[in-house]
Amino acid sequence: MHKRLRRWWHRIASWPVKVQVALSAALVFVLGLGGLTLYVVGAVYQDSEALVGKEQATAARFLARTLDVELQFRLGALNGMAEVMGQMPDPSPEALQRYLETQQLATRVFTWDMYVLWKNGLRVAEMPPRGHVGVAYDDTEYFVKVLETGKPVIRAWMGRFARKPVLLVAVPIRDKAGALLGVLCGTEVIGPGSHFHLTHEVSNGATGGFHVYALDQGLYAASSDPRRVLQPLPPRNVHWLFERRMEGYLGPGRVVDSKGLDLVSAAARVEVANWIVVAYQPAEEAFAPLQHGVRRVYAGGLLVTLLVGALVWLGLRRALAPLEQAALQMGQAGRAPLAMQPLQVRGGAEIRLLLSSINSLQAQLHAQNQLIRDERDRLERVVAERTAALQKSESMLHGVLDNTPALIAYWNQDLRNEFSNHAFERVFGMCPERIRGSHLRDVIGEEAFLLSQPYLAGVFQGQPQVFERGMTDQEGRTLWAQVQYIPDWQGGRVQGYFALVSDITPLKDKERQIAALNQALMQRAEEAESATRAKSVFLANMSHEIRTPMNAIVGLTHILRAKVQVPEQQQMLTKVADAAEHLLGVLNDVLDISKIEAGRLVLEQTDFTLEGVLARLRSMTSDRAAEQGLLLDIVPPPPLGTLHGDPVRLGQALLNYLGNALKFTTRGQVRLETQVLEQAEGHVLLRFAVSDTGMGVPPEVIPRLFQLFEQADGSTTRRFGGTGLGLAITRRLAELMGGEVGVESRPGEGSTFWLTARLGCGATIAPPAVTSADVEQALRTRHSGARILLAEDEPLNQEVALFLLEECGLQVRLAANGAEAVDLVTRESFALVLMDMRMPLMDGLEATRRIRRLPEGRWLPILAMTANAFAEDRAACLAAGMDDFISKPVDPDTLYGVLLRWLDSGSGISGGAA
Repeated sequence: MHKRLRRWWHRIASWPVKVQVALSAALVFVLGLGGLTLYVVGAVYQDSEALVGKEQATAARFLARTLDVELQFRLGALNGMAEVMGQMPDPSPEALQRYLETQQLATRVFTWDMYVLWKNGLRVAEMPPRGHVGVAYDDTEYFVKVLETGKPVIRAWMGRFARKPVLLVAVPIRDKAGALLGVLCGTEVIGPGSHFHLTHEVSNGATGGFHVYALDQGLYAASSDPRRVLQPLPPRNVHWLFERRMEGYLGPGRVVDSKGLDLVSAAARVEVANWIVVAYQPAEEAFAPLQHGVRRVYAGGLLVTLLVGALVWLGLRRALAPLEQAALQMGQAGRAPLAMQPLQVRGGAEIRLLLSSINSLQAQLHAQNQLIRDERDRLERVVAERTAALQKSESMLHGVLDNTPALIAYWNQDLRNEFSNHAFERVFGMCPERIRGSHLRDVIGEEAFLLSQPYLAGVFQGQPQVFERGMTDQEGRTLWAQVQYIPDWQGGRVQGYFALVSDITPLKDKERQIAALNQALMQRAEEAESATRAKSVFLANMSHEIRTPMNAIVGLTHILRAKVQVPEQQQMLTKVADAAEHLLGVLNDVLDISKIEAGRLVLEQTDFTLEGVLARLRSMTSDRAAEQGLLLDIVPPPPLGTLHGDPVRLGQALLNYLGNALKFTTRGQVRLETQVLEQAEGHVLLRFAVSDTGMGVPPEVIPRLFQLFEQADGSTTRRFGGTGLGLAITRRLAELMGGEVGVESRPGEGSTFWLTARLGCGATIAPPAVTSADVEQALRTRHSGARILLAEDEPLNQEVALFLLEECGLQVRLAANGAEAVDLVTRESFALVLMDMRMPLMDGLEATRRIRRLPEGRWLPILAMTANAFAEDRAACLAAGMDDFISKPVDPDTLYGVLLRWLDSGSGISGGAA
């Protein structure tokens, strides 16, 4: 193409000057007139396009308002009917069916049918009767969405029974109290006569039309093209205007669609259904009159241009006659051996000046020719001297390259060698003279040549290449080499490349050694992970095995304390309960420190008040302080309002401090004080300090206090008890809450243990605490006689649970395993199920999953009551469909509180059932 243009340019340059000037003038005129014409036509096109866009926007808004009014009318009709249904004293299926049969006007609007779906998903009434009552809709998207949001839903879809495109409008039915009873639905066939049927009835010019995008569904709700109705919307990145429509742009635009049509379109929103109406018209139809006028303008411009060119040519022919005569004379003089005679000076002022200048230049040219010949002789001498210097420099460069240990070579575009150093002789046994001119394949071998093909293609595209490969030298040794291809750019093209090959065999040997060491480290890491998993399984089994008999001990102790009236026996039972509580605390400490070390302890995030946490600490420690004759001073905290964090773990950390203070203080007082260190928007940093007047801690022991299994004095284990885990757990909990711990102590004068915690600011006020006596009384008063199913295989645990439940007036049905529990649920009615996890034949998790699949067990509250106390056990229970979790040994107050909450709610909403 470039050569062809150059030939045309030379041909035009050979034309007479008058022709060239005439053509140039015509070209300038064409460019000026054409530019003006293009500007005017472009402005007219812009104005026309803006006008067409406004027309399309008007059409889109008109259709959108029409659809909006029609949809509002249908929503209003259904909402009115739904309100009447919700006010019915007895909204039975028969009453709903009779009411539908009276709504003749609505039946004419919803041309296919109207029907009622109850909140369980069943179709309970329909008009006209089509025999579909009793069909389940609980898996239908629009039914689920109405139940979740409580708002109307509008959908265009293929009718489930109509087998035609239909418009579906669904509204919630609520009773007088606002509770959701079901969903009222109306469907209208999108066909001839329907406002949503756009073919034939709605036109937009001769070839234009409309699309209606249903954004929530991602499909065409309606279209002038019947093939698009209910089809998915185009995928993203089809064209820019569709992307902007999806982002909310409604203004006019012009784009070529997926079918290759140049369209002008605008859009309007149907708010009630989250639809977009797009009006479009082909640009060919919209701009047809304008294009006809433009063609006439271009034809007139062409005629004017030809006339101007002819007039210019005639004028130049007369003006340039002296120049043509001078050029002819100069041409004849160039062919003759004699010097050219001076040119005749005539013509216009500019031409006379030009001819005079040529005569002057001719004289100067003759004088300069002699100077050029002298300068040429001097340059030839300089070139000879520099050539000798370059040869010397090239010789030195070859010496350096030949003594370099790396292989260096240059290969041209034909992959023929033009240079190589002597390192090739060491590796391939070929001297540079033998390699020069050889093909790359003949030097490195066929296999290496095939492996080099991708890199050769890259370097000839101008991209440097670096790669590694194995090589075999002339002695048969295997070497690892790093190869670099560097492109040689000359005149904007790659004429060849430089190859640099370095021996990296020692480096590869080191890499293999490092890889072997990494493999060994990975194996040791896997062994450590396996040991951690075994430890977790052991702790889980140990927890279950200890908590199971502990449940019996705690439960039977509670039973005996309720029955025994002899003070001495009461004291002994109290000691048994205290010992069980101590043993449970030791177990919890071991599990907590295990979870912390494994990184599995996650803090809960809830709203609470610091006053409530301190009040619980006071109730848990005040009796013990009184028994020891100590003054317990829990200073009221500063007014902080509601905090956000984990109140249970915060209370556990402070209880560890208070417990140690009471344990090691024989006289005086124990004081808990709260201080605000930092308060900003959204969070607060608190410092809690527990001071005592006890024995104190020696300075040399303080650095080890917060380590695992460490105590101030090993003898204290015998004297006071303890595992040495409490302070370590407190330190880890404080770190999880963004704080730290510390101690200040002097032997014989007491100690001050402190911790800091960063807590969020809550938004709600925690409800006031309810006493255990109130909970038990409320349970007995409000739910006496309620039937409870207890699934428990351990006889002793059965006896304890039966006593605790029957003590509150509950009726208990016992199941010894999960299979019996499932069978009882199918045959009898229960208000609540207490389910153990580990049972023979069928465990509690599988039993829960099967109960959730039963109609009568879908909303039945199921509470886990198990000795598996890990967080993953709680998660497994909730995932199986259980509603709550009670760990063993069961605390009666906790059990009564959970039972009261679920029995008051009347039903459970579990992950498994949902």
